[in-house]
Amino acid sequence: MALYFSEDFLRDLLDKNDIESVISRYVNLKRTGTSLKGLCPFHKEKTPSFSVSPDKQLYHCFGCNKSGTVINFIMDIENLDFVEAVKYLADLSGMTIPENNRQDTGQAEIRNTVYKINKAAGRFFYDCLNSTIGQPTVEYIVKRGLTTATVTKFGLGYAPKGNEIINLLKEQGFSEKEIIASGIVGQDENGRIYPRFINRLMFPIIDVRKNIIGFGGRVLDDSKPKYLNSPDTVAFNKSYNLYGLNVAKNSKTNYFILVEGYMDVISLHQHGITSAIATLGTALTVEQARLIKRMRNEVLICYDSDEAGQKATKRAI
Repeated sequence: MALYFSEDFLRDLLDKNDIESVISRYVNLKRTGTSLKGLCPFHKEKTPSFSVSPDKQLYHCFGCNKSGTVINFIMDIENLDFVEAVKYLADLSGMTIPENNRQDTGQAEIRNTVYKINKAAGRFFYDCLNSTIGQPTVEYIVKRGLTTATVTKFGLGYAPKGNEIINLLKEQGFSEKEIIASGIVGQDENGRIYPRFINRLMFPIIDVRKNIIGFGGRVLDDSKPKYLNSPDTVAFNKSYNLYGLNVAKNSKTNYFILVEGYMDVISLHQHGITSAIATLGTALTVEQARLIKRMRNEVLICYDSDEAGQKATKRAI
């Protein structure tokens, strides 16, 4: 059953998300009489044709004809569907979606807790990378040609040895059950939990709503597996997500470049190719293809040129 939003809730959402305030985050608006004008963010132009009416709480571009409410604007500017745009604006204005609007309240609460745990873990990994214990990882990053700005942009981090991450999350008030649900830890046959990621370069996996939904980790020695992803959780399913999509969706190009892995995406973005995305250790899935199709009509597949890469390219096509 689809998620349902009542008319009262949507009306309240629109009231609490003033169109001028929201659009001003993306467009430099200047007042002209009773309306505001600026350069349209949806097509290239030199003369402003994008108009916002604070009185009517509507926008319209006389150049490309895009128009609508603040919800329509967020759908277009952030490349979100209706439900995601509503959730985005609810988060922005501090609103809570009422119980009768939720498909599964319990799942939503767990998911929000996992987001918080992942955010805390991402900060921990980032801080470790920028401390003395992260120096060998920094040397690897420099060797791969990544800049400090790129590391910051993608939130790269380092997962050290030891149980510090578990202790930190417990100190922040998360229960062992919640930490297990996040996928940050594993659990042995005796029920004891242990850090899933140890001595790895960490890549936060971020969704289009800017939530950290999981992590990928690369070893810095000869350990196996070379790359390790978070397991499927209430917040993360690798078959339904794409790495780098949170950044690439805002690219001005009308296509995506599909590459094989984290480092491919990051390196391309660093060199100004901002439409690069990657699958998460799987062959391209139907769900990922649908996600791409929602945002772009063209995809350039740029997998490795070895035999495995060629086979993967044919499957993806």
